[in-house]
Amino acid sequence: MHSSSVRHILTVFVGVTTLVQVLLASDVEELGAVRALRQRAGRDARIAVIGAGTSGVTAVHALQKKGYRNITLYEGEDRIGGKVHSVVIDGRQIELGAVLGAKGTPTIYRMARELGILKMTPFAPTVLVALKNGDGSVKKVPIDRYWGGHSNIAVARGLLQLSRLVWLSRFKSVFKPGFYNLDPDLVGLTMTEFAKKHRFDSVLEPAHVILYACGYGSPDEVPALYLMKMMKLMLKVRIRQDLTFHMDPGFYTFDGGYQKLWEKIGEHLVKNGLDLRLSSWVQRVVRRTRADGSAEILVTANGRTDVYDRLLITVMPKQALGFLDATGEERAAFSKVSTFDYHSVVFRARGLEESEWVSMRYNMTRARDGHLFSYYNDDPGSGVFTGYQFSRPDAGPEELDRLVRQDVAELGGTVTDIVVRKPWTYFPHVKLLDLATDTYPRLNALQGQLGTYYLGGLFAFESTDYCAEFAEFVVNQY
Repeated sequence: MHSSSVRHILTVFVGVTTLVQVLLASDVEELGAVRALRQRAGRDARIAVIGAGTSGVTAVHALQKKGYRNITLYEGEDRIGGKVHSVVIDGRQIELGAVLGAKGTPTIYRMARELGILKMTPFAPTVLVALKNGDGSVKKVPIDRYWGGHSNIAVARGLLQLSRLVWLSRFKSVFKPGFYNLDPDLVGLTMTEFAKKHRFDSVLEPAHVILYACGYGSPDEVPALYLMKMMKLMLKVRIRQDLTFHMDPGFYTFDGGYQKLWEKIGEHLVKNGLDLRLSSWVQRVVRRTRADGSAEILVTANGRTDVYDRLLITVMPKQALGFLDATGEERAAFSKVSTFDYHSVVFRARGLEESEWVSMRYNMTRARDGHLFSYYNDDPGSGVFTGYQFSRPDAGPEELDRLVRQDVAELGGTVTDIVVRKPWTYFPHVKLLDLATDTYPRLNALQGQLGTYYLGGLFAFESTDYCAEFAEFVVNQY
């Protein structure tokens, strides 16, 4: 049998077994700590949600489904969506933030379907890895043929070992919302070390490229718990692709732009009574305990103070510490949180192939920060491309633009215009040196204290799919 056929069969086998594992793990167990912290309030409870991104909007949707109607959603920007940010360039929708949806992730898909606003367009650029030859020239290889030089036998062994791994009960928590009951290997090893210890390192290289291209950094540095979380989504998409012989691309873009989806959801929530306050920067939060033990929460935004019974915070921990009367536990838990300075840049170019998503493997190291590591075009004939960079402390916008031009030239193209650049504070996580077995138990123990609940990337993983899933989980659990 041809080696590519063997790999295809093995991939389908891994995918099916992984899917079964995910489905078995989908019914989330109610944790003892959750029960202990749960604070019940009537359906007339006054609830404040800070941040109208994926987590905040999903939380409001889940709260309204449970019958809560007295909800205020604060957002400092003049738009809804958070890290989902669609703009119009040359009459076309361009994504500056999150780009893709995956049918295999149920929360966002289900919300859109429930509200009758689900209209998705398949995202099907050819995914390629750019590699440098010994003479410095660049070649592009399809991602499904890229195994980092490992032999077919090694790849087969790696796929089988990964299949075995996802069945182990010690790792099942990674397939559930949030970060609970984590195995020591998930918090004590980088993703590369984890893959080597559990003998699937021969199949890590294509995952390395995809994870880095999505803004999650190098598996050589990032703790395993975060990237294993993302592996679930990657495997589910691969299942869909392989079982349909790639007739289904697995990923989708949203008609009218990803932000339009959240705007439509927001309109529905407002019709159901949501008090949505855009351009409303929260300046201060003061929390008190009433005589009956319940929480009283004062939120001040744009000089106006309102009183609430519950508070959901979805913004970055550092931003939250800027307005929150944080306890010692909250400050200690958030003090070790790191983020990436991640930039999306839209540029016009000649000489680049369109309908491609290209990841430059040679730029995917910390030493190459500032360089373009990935770009794509999904609109043939437009000449417009969206690229991604990690910034560095000594590089301003002009230097980053220069590096884009240089990197595109290496690929045989010419940048004619830098259209827009958008910096993001991205991927809140705890570095391996600061991560301990009690890090996430301490973070999760904050839920419910002083009537406050935390959502977002640190608690869920920085992905629209996982942030939505976790927001729904928290509302249903607490």
